[in-house]
Amino acid sequence: MLIYGIGYLPIILGISLECPLGYFAATLFSWIYTVEFFINAFCRQENAVSYILLFMSVLPEIVCFVILSVGLPLQLGISLQKRFKCRSKTTSNISENEVCYKSMENSFQWTYVKNLLRKSHEPLTNKHFHQKGVEKLKSLMQCLLYVRSDDFRLSARMVSIITVGLIITYKITFIVTTNVYDMTRFFQENIICQFAEIGIDVQSTDTDAIIALRKLLFIAYKFVINFKECFLMTMVTCFVLNLIFLNQALITYRNNLLSLYKGISPKHLTSKEETSNPRLMCGSIRYAGYQVGHIGGGFTIQCFTTIINSSVVAMVVALWEYFGKYLQDKFQDIMIILYTAIIVNVIQFLLSKFVFLQEKGNLLAIESRRLFFLFTYFMFFYYIFIAIFHSILRILASVIFGTFLLPRIDYSVLPRKCQIIDLGFFAYCGFLHLESSHTNPIAMVFISILQAESQRSRTERKHYEKGYGTCLEWGSTEDRKKIDRKRRKAKLYWGLAFTLVKNPSLLHLRINS
Repeated sequence: MLIYGIGYLPIILGISLECPLGYFAATLFSWIYTVEFFINAFCRQENAVSYILLFMSVLPEIVCFVILSVGLPLQLGISLQKRFKCRSKTTSNISENEVCYKSMENSFQWTYVKNLLRKSHEPLTNKHFHQKGVEKLKSLMQCLLYVRSDDFRLSARMVSIITVGLIITYKITFIVTTNVYDMTRFFQENIICQFAEIGIDVQSTDTDAIIALRKLLFIAYKFVINFKECFLMTMVTCFVLNLIFLNQALITYRNNLLSLYKGISPKHLTSKEETSNPRLMCGSIRYAGYQVGHIGGGFTIQCFTTIINSSVVAMVVALWEYFGKYLQDKFQDIMIILYTAIIVNVIQFLLSKFVFLQEKGNLLAIESRRLFFLFTYFMFFYYIFIAIFHSILRILASVIFGTFLLPRIDYSVLPRKCQIIDLGFFAYCGFLHLESSHTNPIAMVFISILQAESQRSRTERKHYEKGYGTCLEWGSTEDRKKIDRKRRKAKLYWGLAFTLVKNPSLLHLRINS
């Protein structure tokens, strides 16, 4: 923990200072680390390694070091430019509250508040056909892919977590794929050497042992070829699915955080009332490590599962010549049971809608009680045997979905009342609650307005005390104070009314409710 933390601590501290000196120190350290990395990666390789494979194995590190080596000097230049601009603004007539308002209007929190107070969009019924299609396509893209919006920004911590998870997924995919490919090529070459010794074609001088060995070698060769093809296909599928899951994790994070901003806690999350604030804080501390560890561990388990499944499929294909008839018969028996279950379910649904329920299923009231209980009596014995197969399918489904959803801790694999045992999911809930408490756009905009107004009142007070009389153009000081007080009250009441209309869950939190 200390070794990994202290190694890159100078860069992190330099970036967090957000000053030219900090960016300068971070730039120097990033350049030193980059040179050291390239020397160790490409100049000190003792074994003869393909440079293409070597480049592919260290591609994430190269991208990260290049971004640091180029991005930090740019940030240094931007910080110096901002410093000179701030010095020039102190000599100009621009007030501090105007600077605060301009910086606030350029933020995504301000855009969020404006969108919150904006009128709702007109329904799709008032739009043309092509406009409806565009709206539906946009909504579909927002459900499938994370699309950047002007009123929301991902936190730096979340971006870092997903980036590290993506790097770990790539590294595991590359290491497992190259090792398995080398292993299959080794076995394939050995089998070919065995064929070269005993011959591929059957000869009259062959003994029974050589004939049996030749059959085993044919089966082993088919197994290796089929295993390699199945493994590469399933490995690529797992990698793509994990990329989709990481993208969906960002979408889920944004939707959950926006719901918490509005005071609506999603049903599948652990609410604040169910736990304590210290536990939520501990969960937020654990979240980054838990999420990256679950991504790496979950994807590793998926890789082992992929190897096992590929071995089974390759073995079935290799032995299909010997056990194909038997497997076909068993598959037909299973399909008969499946067809029977489908037909029974269709008949059961039709009887429930048109015979057992009143008004063709529109009312949940029994029409023919005797017929209903007689049918239920015979179905009781049928579903006892069906439930035995269904329990096996249920275990398989839970294992499959649990394996693929293991990298995502934004969903718990346990029931609602047992989610507190799932430490990864509880850490995610703590992280979300802490983020919503400290990054709520409404609170941030409100605090920024208070700061700007306090600076404005402080500046006006200084001008008035010096005798500049900036308030004379409004009349007397008392008249201007009355006008400002009335306008401020009107704005507050209108803002309160609009906020309560847009957020009905806040009504019961008011004192006068």
